[in-house]
Amino acid sequence: MIRFRCSNCDSKLSAPPARAGKRAKCPSCGTKILVPAGESRAALRPHAGRRSRRPLSRAFPRFGREQKILVALSSGVAVFVAVLLGALAFVSSSGDAAPVVVSGTTGNEEAMSREREEAARVAREKEEKEAERLAREREESVRLAREKEEAEARARALDERAASERKDLLAGEALRESPQFRVVYDVEPDGDAQMGVFLALDASVYAILRADPSGTARLFRGVASSPVDYKMDEVGNVRFDDPRSFVEARYLARGLGRRSRGNEWLFPVEEGTVLSRSRRACDGRLEFHFDSSTGSGAQAALRGSFLYVLPREAVDARWDEEEHALRYELCVLWGREPARLEVEIETRGRVMATLQKVYARADDFPDQWIARTVVKSSGGGPARGVRIRTRVAGFSEWSDWKEHPELVPGQTVVEACYPLLSERVGRIRTSTPVEVEVEWSFEETEGVVRTGRRTAKLDILGMNEILFADHEAAVPGADWKETFANAPFLAAWVSRNDPVVKEYAAIASQLSGGVAAHQDDSSARRALQAAYELLARSGIVYQTATAIQVATSGRDPSVAQSVKFPRDTIRDRSGSCIDLAILYASVVNEIGLPPYLAVVPGHCFAAVRLPGGDLAAVEVTGVSKGAASFDEMLQAGNLELQEALADGRIHLLDLRDLWGQGVAGPDLESLPADILARWGIDRSAIIGRPLEADHPREKSKEAAAPQVERVAGTLERGDDQLASKEYFDAYPLDLEQGQVVELALGSADFDAYLIVRSPDGALLQNDDSRPGSLDAGIRVRAEVAGMYVVAVTSARPGERGKYELVVRR
Repeated sequence: MIRFRCSNCDSKLSAPPARAGKRAKCPSCGTKILVPAGESRAALRPHAGRRSRRPLSRAFPRFGREQKILVALSSGVAVFVAVLLGALAFVSSSGDAAPVVVSGTTGNEEAMSREREEAARVAREKEEKEAERLAREREESVRLAREKEEAEARARALDERAASERKDLLAGEALRESPQFRVVYDVEPDGDAQMGVFLALDASVYAILRADPSGTARLFRGVASSPVDYKMDEVGNVRFDDPRSFVEARYLARGLGRRSRGNEWLFPVEEGTVLSRSRRACDGRLEFHFDSSTGSGAQAALRGSFLYVLPREAVDARWDEEEHALRYELCVLWGREPARLEVEIETRGRVMATLQKVYARADDFPDQWIARTVVKSSGGGPARGVRIRTRVAGFSEWSDWKEHPELVPGQTVVEACYPLLSERVGRIRTSTPVEVEVEWSFEETEGVVRTGRRTAKLDILGMNEILFADHEAAVPGADWKETFANAPFLAAWVSRNDPVVKEYAAIASQLSGGVAAHQDDSSARRALQAAYELLARSGIVYQTATAIQVATSGRDPSVAQSVKFPRDTIRDRSGSCIDLAILYASVVNEIGLPPYLAVVPGHCFAAVRLPGGDLAAVEVTGVSKGAASFDEMLQAGNLELQEALADGRIHLLDLRDLWGQGVAGPDLESLPADILARWGIDRSAIIGRPLEADHPREKSKEAAAPQVERVAGTLERGDDQLASKEYFDAYPLDLEQGQVVELALGSADFDAYLIVRSPDGALLQNDDSRPGSLDAGIRVRAEVAGMYVVAVTSARPGERGKYELVVRR
């Protein structure tokens, strides 16, 4: 290259040898310069890269009248400051000198240019991100509005379908023969379902429910099964259609549908149903119709059907008879937002320490869970690798991890906890608060795992406490059987393999002369008499039940009671009707006869299945100080059994059958071999006196005529009022121990109600055995002699009118 300088602006230039002798344009000032044939000496002057030592006046000579000067100053190492000075000087000069423009570009200007470009790029990226954010917000707003419109459309469609179902359901005269129902499941894409329950009732039953809507809860519980692995939330109030005697309720079933694999969903169908037809509705959604017939205790069977409406997006829907469920394919779309989980814990509130083995048997008793964890995927993206585990702090180990590969946005799962409680619960004597702990983990985004922990309170009742119902007795619509729904678990208190009871029962066998109780009815009867005499000769007395039945509101008690194990009754020489019946059943079981317990309103007694197949009931409370003979108590027990079976309010518990189902009691602590002698049970004194004759005592062949009393009265303003604002009149009733009295209350002005309190003021009975009418009637057996109180009142506050009370002794 040929190096040279511009003759005008002194800029350093270079050109290839081929350009020698030709003109080139200076890029700085634009002057055309002749390229020399060889390198000029001017090109060797000091320039960029070396500091010039010439004075400033020599470095920038004058060239004319006007001159532009560019001065670049640099100061400091690694500090790049460029200042471009433009100066226009009007200088007068002699001669023919031409104006010269001095300009140049330095490294500092290039740095400043790069900084300006970088700042512009950052600002541009910021604007783009802000624009993207605003676009996402607009899309989210549009999506939410669209979902709201779709939800409203689904609600309108459900209302229209409900009206159509009413018309179909009420068509035909067969409706008046028995109640009918229909349950509609409107399945949502996330597996939840809007559930509508519709009941068409007889006009008389409807009138009662219309006057007291709380009673519909019991009917609705009798239609659909109790959920275990999903949660039902009540939506809105019960609605009534008076002209058609129609009742409707709405629920949200959360977590009912589950993903089995990939995009396949599994939606369970109510047990006991049969697929009748399937079709595609006018809106394009698939409908599956199932017929069912179900009943609840003494209630008439409810004839009805179930309708399942799948999401519009569902494809390849089919009925899986083996799983008794609907299968379908549904792809759920989601956004790029991270996953989130909403976790809530639901506990039973109170559990019984004696049922520690029952709570661990999930397959045999699925409805006896201690706690449930409700997990909902509430983020914009799917929650993957979800894991949940539970324990009762201090009383159980951690459960196994319950795993869910993926929960799509909006999907809910419910996991029930069935822990094996440790032996520590055997030392609990009174209600003890504990904590239920839940831990979970999930993948929020790819590679990012989140964990969480939550606790909830739970009370463990003492070993000698039983809770007769899982829900509070004051729950609207709870009838007597629901209030005592846990009565079958009394089997856990009846000892089967307790050495103390085995030794005690051996005395009864010796007292009966070693008769084979299972041989025939006569031998069985002698064995039953020996067991009865054993309790009487041991000095065991009857006492009123421990007052754990505490009134919570008005007439509804929180039904719980103290119950002893057989060994405790032997030790204490006393017990309530339940305690004595449990002890007698344990002894009878040891001597070879199948024992039963009969639980009726306000009472419990023992029964036995005889070899001939008949049931024999024994009223064991007569053992108290020899108050009554075995024959008298056998007759009284059989009468009670017949009346209870006719009334319908009875839990007749086959103990051996319940033991076979898994209702097992706890392992009690070992006691010394001579414990009965230490407790004062004298074997020789008991067996030293023979049994009485097998025939009952001679009595008058003609039974005494019943005593009937009639009382007319009026509920009116100024009468005393209950805490719940009902007017009442109170009447004293003097009864002897064991005496039975029937009370009947009738009124044409109000819905009658009866309350009976024992001599110590405790609530004895408060039931209405005549549903479907305005009358009330109950039967009372006096456990102790004394002055009882009968309160005549109404079912609802403020009702008044005339009544008639009939007392039949």
